[in-house]
Amino acid sequence: MSWRSRLLPASFKGVPFHVADDEVEGGKRVVMHEYPGRDDPATEEFGRKGRQVAVRGYTIGATYDLQLAALVAVCESRGAGTLVLPQQGIRFVHCTYVLSRTTNQEGGFGTIDLEFVEAGNAPGPTATTNPLAALTSAIVAAGDALRVLGDR
Repeated sequence: MSWRSRLLPASFKGVPFHVADDEVEGGKRVVMHEYPGRDDPATEEFGRKGRQVAVRGYTIGATYDLQLAALVAVCESRGAGTLVLPQQGIRFVHCTYVLSRTTNQEGGFGTIDLEFVEAGNAPGPTATTNPLAALTSAIVAAGDALRVLGDR
């Protein structure tokens, strides 16, 4: 099976387009600590960086302008969406930048530059102790304990 047969049709939030080129940026999050009197730093790893994707795409044909407008509209719409790239595969992302271009010299053809960031999973709410409720419970418990001692 050749690499060409494995290519996927490009789209974002279901709106199709063609890809001229794309790039994915990633890496690790590392913090370097430097201390007085030491010649060697200490590093601390904090996991993988969120991936960023840059795409140069295009639309072509009799409805190229409508396709371009639809792509801009979904990029500016609220929420993350599914990005499908021919060689990079499927990702869940937010569009952070869009620039579309048309020229009089190239009728029936428009280009678009897109930038995306990995959507990831937002942490949900965490259970915390309500300090006022904890204090109230402690006071009630102490009062109950004093009553029991007073009844003896």
